[in-house]
Order: sequence, then structure tokens, then C-alpha cells
Amino acid sequence: MVGFPSTSWGVLTSGGTLVALTGLVAARNTRRPAEWEKGVVYMTSESHHSIPKVLNNPYCRGTGLNFTC
Repeated sequence: MVGFPSTSWGVLTSGGTLVALTGLVAARNTRRPAEWEKGVVYMTSESHHSIPKVLNNPYCRGTGLNFTC
């Protein structure tokens, strides 16, 4: 589709919000639920605007993730 070799794999998304959600869930799923409260997301003024939106998503709330700018 985009000219990558047939051995390539991955996920193509339509925008930043889905990318941010996918990354957050993938990172979170590398840890046990008991460790989710220790999670921290660091952002700068250059971070994509979708990241706070994803962190405030009902699916992510209550997981104990903290974020700071």
C-alpha cells in the first residue's frame, strides 16, 4: 500500500488521536494492572494535542496514569 516490503508489518492509522491511544494502551499493557498507578506521561508544549484528550478518555481514566507538562 505504501511501498514497504512484503515482510513489513504494523498499523496504519488515520490520525494523531488513534496513534496516541494505541501507544498508550500498548505501553500500559506491558505492565501488570497493579503497576498502572505508577505510570507517568511526560509532555512538552510541542506534544500533539491529542495526548491529553486520550488521557481523559473514559477508557484510560481510573488507570492511575499521571501526566505532566
